[in-house]
Amino acid sequence: MNRCLFILMLCPLFFITVEMSAQDTLVAHSLLEKARSYDHAQQFDSMYHYASLAAPLFRKAGLGVREASCLILMMRYNFSAGNLQQAQTQIEQAISLLTAELGPEAQRVLAAKNNLAIVLYYYGKEDSALQLVENCIELGQKNEHIRADFLSKFYFVAGEIYATQGRLMQALSTQRACLEYVQEHAPQDSALMQMAVEGMAKVFLRKGDLHNSLHWMLEAQKWANPKRNLIGAIGILSTLAELYAQLEQPQEAIVFIKKGMMLYQQAFGTNNKDFALTQYHYGRYLLQTKQYQESLQSLEQAEHTLTKILPPTDFDRIVVIKEKGRLWMAQGNLEQAKAYFQNAFDLLRTHHPSFVSQLIETGIYLAQTHLELGEVAACEKTIASLDSICEHNRVEVFPNLVKLAKLKTSLALLEHDFHDAQKLLDATASLMVQTSPQPQVTKLTQIKPDEVLAPDNFMEIVKLKANIYTQAFHYSENPLYAKEAFQTLRFGVELLYTQLKKTVLPGRKKWLIEHNKQLFHHGLLIAYELYQHECDPLWLENMLMMATESKSILLELAWEEARARTSGGLKDSLIEQENELLTAIEMNEYHLNSLLLNPTEADPAEVEALSLQLANLKLEHSRWLSKVERLHPHYYQLKYEHNPFDIHHLQQTLSSRHAWVEYAYTDSFLYAFFLTKDGLMVERMQLVNEINEEVQQLQTSIKQKSLYEFAETSHELYQRLLGWIPGLEKYTQLTIAPDGPLCYLPFDLLLSKSSPSQRAPQELPYLFRQHLITLDYSASFLQAKKKKVSKAPMHGRLLALAPELEAGRMQAQNLPEVTRDALLPLAGAKKEVQNIQQFFSTTTVTGKLATEAYFREHAKDYDILHLATHGVIDQQQPFYSRLVFSPGIDSSTKDDGQLHLYELLNLKFHARLVTLSACNTGRGDYLNGEGVMSLARGFSYAGCANLVMSLWAVPDQSTATLMTFFYQGLAQGLSKDEALRQARLLYLENSPPEKALPYYWGSWVLTGDNAPLKQSLPLWWIWAGGLLLLVAFSWWMRKRLVAGR
Repeated sequence: MNRCLFILMLCPLFFITVEMSAQDTLVAHSLLEKARSYDHAQQFDSMYHYASLAAPLFRKAGLGVREASCLILMMRYNFSAGNLQQAQTQIEQAISLLTAELGPEAQRVLAAKNNLAIVLYYYGKEDSALQLVENCIELGQKNEHIRADFLSKFYFVAGEIYATQGRLMQALSTQRACLEYVQEHAPQDSALMQMAVEGMAKVFLRKGDLHNSLHWMLEAQKWANPKRNLIGAIGILSTLAELYAQLEQPQEAIVFIKKGMMLYQQAFGTNNKDFALTQYHYGRYLLQTKQYQESLQSLEQAEHTLTKILPPTDFDRIVVIKEKGRLWMAQGNLEQAKAYFQNAFDLLRTHHPSFVSQLIETGIYLAQTHLELGEVAACEKTIASLDSICEHNRVEVFPNLVKLAKLKTSLALLEHDFHDAQKLLDATASLMVQTSPQPQVTKLTQIKPDEVLAPDNFMEIVKLKANIYTQAFHYSENPLYAKEAFQTLRFGVELLYTQLKKTVLPGRKKWLIEHNKQLFHHGLLIAYELYQHECDPLWLENMLMMATESKSILLELAWEEARARTSGGLKDSLIEQENELLTAIEMNEYHLNSLLLNPTEADPAEVEALSLQLANLKLEHSRWLSKVERLHPHYYQLKYEHNPFDIHHLQQTLSSRHAWVEYAYTDSFLYAFFLTKDGLMVERMQLVNEINEEVQQLQTSIKQKSLYEFAETSHELYQRLLGWIPGLEKYTQLTIAPDGPLCYLPFDLLLSKSSPSQRAPQELPYLFRQHLITLDYSASFLQAKKKKVSKAPMHGRLLALAPELEAGRMQAQNLPEVTRDALLPLAGAKKEVQNIQQFFSTTTVTGKLATEAYFREHAKDYDILHLATHGVIDQQQPFYSRLVFSPGIDSSTKDDGQLHLYELLNLKFHARLVTLSACNTGRGDYLNGEGVMSLARGFSYAGCANLVMSLWAVPDQSTATLMTFFYQGLAQGLSKDEALRQARLLYLENSPPEKALPYYWGSWVLTGDNAPLKQSLPLWWIWAGGLLLLVAFSWWMRKRLVAGR
């Protein structure tokens, strides 16, 4: 929590009119006014001085409210100075005075209690603070005349305390209530808006969701007013800089830290500690961008300032010295780096031994420079010192334990001593399990995933051990080492899945998925080498298993959760209850594990209390699971019963004419898998950069309508990606699971043959002419969907929406071609939904009635959803990409006409087909373990397995024509892929050459299954029906003959 923010938001001073002697009135009021003026000028020393002089005068006159005002000012000063005991005493005195004169439920009393809650919170008395502020909220809600700034601050403080306690869902709900309250009651108050928006940012930051935190912090910056709240404005800029640095966008970090430095310099000058530390962070960000000279200059300025105002042994000054060592190390000047690291290490060890993390980190840098300089003895000596530190401070070791293990194994590998290196890693891994302070060394793969204390760091040991096995294999050519490496990597995947299943914090998931990427890359490499070494097809199957599970590990978990949420029949309140439990368990485990790893310093009573609390939380979650399994078995099955990928099961589902093609990128290779009913083939391609460039060239040629370049690049990509497959032409149906940049490639448009430059676009040999093509995310995900899919009957009901934007109507009329990304009226969209309504039982909603609120309320009741509208992609914040609807009457986020991706993730649909007839609905950021985070993906998470989406900005009129043909085919009982192919062919037949270019019709791709939406009758039904008609006709004829006699 930002203490400065609380200092400046504490309740305002109180005024009443009373009679005093003329002299007392003059003196006391004068002192109080001066205190206020210094308060507004943020000169807190002077503020305290004048408030402390005024307080006894008011006390003497018996004016409790005025005295309370002075005490509150004094409390704020002591709070900012860290004198919490004095601050608590002063605010309690103020509350007593105000209660005596105004009553316990007066607004000013509640505001003072909120201030006390803040002080108690910082004093570590969270439960007491929360009880106070919850009482303030309850009483404030009952008071119709409560000031907006009071109640909003109550919400804010409660949200902060909830977040600290790990109750993140409740924290988010409370901060959202704060924001909505301010938006309703004080939308023009910049200070309150800044506070409310910043509260949202902080909750997401605590959850580890850096992207959402960044979004809200940027919103807070818009409301920040340096003239009114300078420290708050600087704090926001500093937080933004650090967020961008953590998101590996150091250039943006530099922009914001420079703005903060400029404000700070103008207000407080440069000769102070805070400005010097800001320069230090500026130097850090410059180092990230490899601006070495500028980084050195900034760090030296910071060091110069700190040297003047701080003693040589001050901790902050030592940190700057260490950072200068990192700078010289990055530039390759190891001797200079060693000197700085040695200086910082000696100073920390002598004067700040309690700062264990910084001490170990600096020592590791020092040992690393020794090793790179070939100074083995010095390296071993430094490592021995670090071992001694680690032995007595295990709680601080975890962040640096992996680096230390790498140094030790590097020393062992200098002599190719693989056995000792493995023993070192097993010993390190044994430190990370829930055993006694002196655990027995055991083989890493024999450790149970549930016993791991620090999974992130443990995963680094897993990867390091697999690397050493791989080095041993390459050195000795003994395949047993390679198999041990693969087994270790599979163990890592199992550990990863175990952790992801119980992880609810987005930031933690991000780190785990980064481990997944590295395990996956290494696993493919070692399995491929084993296949080449042994020629055993089993290793090809292992490759596909590793690739497909790792590509979609997070997607499958999200899908299971989404399907359970949409089809499991469990109330949202119960689902949120589990999320709260899991969050609390996760944060308590982290805290308890830290204490267990530091037995010499841990308070036994605290360990016992935390252990009991964690045991109770786990018991409560176990009971929750048992209750759900008993009362809601369908939900339990959908979410918790996970079956591993079975390649042979997938093969059984393929017909003799159906093939599965899957791609998997690593840093160096592109692996292509071709799976049929009869076997599996794998191709490894090395020209990864060339393939990626050709994908980009193809997209550019399509958008620029360059037919010659398109034909040339399209055929070249066909040769690279599919040309290696023998007998491909006999497979009429292809399901393709792309990866990385290939997710943006329209496979349907690849040309199976080279074509003369003068050939018309209608005549080109597109891949979709010979093959029905469907896309999917991975083979593993396909299997998961087939096992989880709902079996509810189809009714064929279609909801088609075409919102209308009045703005820009004249501009749209003057354009030769309107696409569905520019926010202009779409004449073709309205025509489109009117055309398709004839083919199904359709509810058509157009114009101003096509609001977001209408879609939210009714979409869950339809089998088919068709949205003909604008799609807007947010490149900076992908979760804020959106579909545009007509604005509703209510301006809230649920009816503002903008359906964002993050909102889609929390909706429930049951549709068997969703057509997103808008621009770029299949585009977005590619996320490891999850795929492209597009608008289409949002619908997938909301329960829609089958989607038609676009890969670029689509023209309005041609899209309307193509969609009409598509639904016509679906109505005729064609499969989805056949209906899409038929629509393309009909479009090409009925279009002039200039409108037959791929740009106009080729953006659309189908993901999911290809089953028809209208089931045709089975053949035996037709025969039976015909026979019945024949019998009925014969009976009628016979009856007529009898009647005629």
